Amino acid sequence: MPKIKLALILIIFAIQGYAQETLTQKITWATLRDVKFTKKFNKEYKLDFIYPSFGASLLKLEGKYVEIKGYVIPVSQNLYVLSAKPMASCF
Repeated sequence: MPKIKLALILIIFAIQGYAQETLTQKITWATLRDVKFTKKFNKEYKLDFIYPSFGASLLKLEGKYVEIKGYVIPVSQNLYVLSAKPMASCF
């Protein structure tokens, strides 16, 4: 009986790992470069704001889980930035 429980637990973890693998799409930093920025005047704040315009390759990823290799850089206690390069060389 314990062997059956162990086998069942292993199968559940294997299925869960497979499901997570198929739900995420691996992307590269080149994919994230498909953005253009335009400066527009914001009447409410009376300042120029920079607005992003995302390319087709990024719009296809909207609402999906993605996986990318990078470095997490803490900006404040609860704010982080994801970077392609380690902190020592990103500035």
